[in-house]
Amino acid sequence: MEKFDLDKLYFMVATDLSDESLKDIFKAIMTEDAELSYFYPYDMTFFTEDDFIEFARDPKRVFVAAMYGEDLAAIMTVENALPGLGSVSYYGMKWVRGNHSVYIGKAFLIYMLKFYNCLIGLSPITKEVSIKFNKTIGMKKVGIIPGACYIARENKYVDGLLTQIDRRAL
Repeated sequence: MEKFDLDKLYFMVATDLSDESLKDIFKAIMTEDAELSYFYPYDMTFFTEDDFIEFARDPKRVFVAAMYGEDLAAIMTVENALPGLGSVSYYGMKWVRGNHSVYIGKAFLIYMLKFYNCLIGLSPITKEVSIKFNKTIGMKKVGIIPGACYIARENKYVDGLLTQIDRRAL
């Protein structure tokens, strides 16, 4: 892939997307045989298009599609936990994994910290890629929460690594 060009990156929230656009996003994710158990705490493998639209439009969360030019690069959500506090989830498409995903993740945090004072993440400790990604984009380790993460595909609970970032980090 060519050098990452931040000028091509933009974010679209669900309220700016038509149902057809959301269906296209869902199809793109499912077409690449996405390991969506990484998009903790949601296992979207059981979603239909209508479930996905309902998920994206749920007022308890902010759903964001990261676009790189015309291509879907990532999906992210922020759950509204408390005033000023959001719980963040991220799924990068396979074609942006690696450094490009890091650029997108960092840009997403900067974008969302305009609206939230603090963002938290919870990653299953068994998902080393997620933990490394969170550290690389600037999330700081808070601690381990025993049994906090349910892995649907494995039908078991595992410990979760709690991470956070706030506006002071920018």
